[in-house]
Amino acid sequence: MLTEKAIIRFQPYRAVGNHASNSGAAVVSQIVPTQANGILIQATTQSIWLRLDGGTPAVGVGFFIRAGDPAVLIPLNGGAVVTWIQDAATAVVNWQYVIVE
Repeated sequence: MLTEKAIIRFQPYRAVGNHASNSGAAVVSQIVPTQANGILIQATTQSIWLRLDGGTPAVGVGFFIRAGDPAVLIPLNGGAVVTWIQDAATAVVNWQYVIVE
């Protein structure tokens, strides 16, 4: 039986660098390292709005990542700029750059 939760497809990947986390930041901008080709990202306490084009995120603009949902694996080119903003105060976001195999 399918639920409203996203269906997760497991893909092999390897971590690049250290796991990172932030909380309460208004706008976060991250550059994917050249040796990585993806980001694994999760919002844990409040939802976030995510952009993959480096543009300035705003509430209602971008992809919505709901707090508490499983981490999302997004393939990206090294050097890509990923930005996000919290949907409400106290958002905690965890991310890891990866090599998707």
